[in-house]
Amino acid sequence: MANPKNIVSLTGSITGRIRMLSKSDGETFGCLFNLSVKRNYRNHEGVYEDDILPIKYIFSSDSVMSFIKTLSEGDMIQLSGTVRVGTYGNGKSQMHILAESISLDDQCAKKHEDQTSGTVSIAY
Repeated sequence: MANPKNIVSLTGSITGRIRMLSKSDGETFGCLFNLSVKRNYRNHEGVYEDDILPIKYIFSSDSVMSFIKTLSEGDMIQLSGTVRVGTYGNGKSQMHILAESISLDDQCAKKHEDQTSGTVSIAY
């Protein structure tokens, strides 16, 4: 990570589907998904609410893409990355988290290990 002041570390569950990003020639280079992250405080009703954060992940290798394709809605992951804000149109801006590494949360890693006959790569 280039900027030590822009570091994000999150643990949460994938919500919705993972959308693959492709170049004009059809080559897949990354993905977009939403991550539901529980707040660290309770609301006025005593309930922990979730924030839904947009995540963008650019694949560094084919094995990373293969790993991402094994994930699905509800899987708990841990990620680290940076906050990014992009502008488009009439100066509108949109914030997202640019993930730099993703791994399965321990409980989710166990589920994937069971489904893949004892072999799983969990750190990308």
